Amino acid sequence: MVVKMFGQLKLTFKQQKVYLLTKVDKAIEDAPEIIEKRTCPDIKGLQEKESNLRGLIEGIVSQYQFNRTATTSEQFEIDRLDKEIEDVRIKIWNKEIDHIANCPDYLTIKVPGDGMFRILNEKQALQKFKKVVSKYLVSTSKKKGPSEKALSKSSAPRQESIGNLYPLKQQGWFTDGDIAVKGTPPKNAKMITEEKEKADLEAVIPKSTVPAKLLYYGFVDPDVGYGVSLEPIAEITGEAYPPLVIFESEDKRMGYNQRKFNVIRNRFPNAKYKARKNDTESGPLLAYDKGELVGLIMPIRLDNEIAILDEKGKSLLLIQTRALAEAQKGRW
Repeated sequence: MVVKMFGQLKLTFKQQKVYLLTKVDKAIEDAPEIIEKRTCPDIKGLQEKESNLRGLIEGIVSQYQFNRTATTSEQFEIDRLDKEIEDVRIKIWNKEIDHIANCPDYLTIKVPGDGMFRILNEKQALQKFKKVVSKYLVSTSKKKGPSEKALSKSSAPRQESIGNLYPLKQQGWFTDGDIAVKGTPPKNAKMITEEKEKADLEAVIPKSTVPAKLLYYGFVDPDVGYGVSLEPIAEITGEAYPPLVIFESEDKRMGYNQRKFNVIRNRFPNAKYKARKNDTESGPLLAYDKGELVGLIMPIRLDNEIAILDEKGKSLLLIQTRALAEAQKGRW
């Protein structure tokens, strides 16, 4: 079924993926083999500043690292320089993403009812994008004709990430330090045995909470582009730029690693979410199933990425959200 809403088509999952692959195939056909990629302007000075700041930190550390610990003043200066580096990195990031948004070297592919992608317009980059997208189309039916291709749900929601596990005071829970979930850990998860002191979830669970709403999934990568979707998004970026899930609470946006969030989502698909009152951006996101706390996940600093995704995908997400709500109301 296809639902038309607000002047755009709300496509079924199969239609979304066929549409996307068709668009990518056409883009590959038209794209040049290699383009002389325009470099992002105005960042050379910022990159030099970042390098100089790192050099200052190395100079301080070299004075004590082999024979003593840092003094209070040394540590204060290192922390100050770290903060300055972080600010410089954000400025570089802003310029790189603005460059992607406006540079003619990139093209935009919009999938009605699913998401938007901005990808480098050369054959190799587009072929890589197609390869990753194609991996998320899997066969489920055994009775298919020789020329038929079976499409099913994306595997992106099933992709999980669990680090080494730390011992917990709470029985029946597991944690890797970024996420804690009630239940049995994955079979391949490894426990850190040298940690003698058990972590305590009570230390991070806030006393006062407010509701949190899942807005969308997305990614931002200076080398690839960006994308937004109402469903878990396919991974076409490297580990340095993982797919994100964005929540809203108290008019603030919070971002979390999509793979880690999937650990909660897959075990508790009907969970309701809450955040720390008056500090939603730095406190944990809490998941409740039937009123019981079943998981929590720590945010990652994404101020810049969220601003970019909001700005570039605002109108698309508005249409998506309304169409999704209408579709769910009608149970299509």
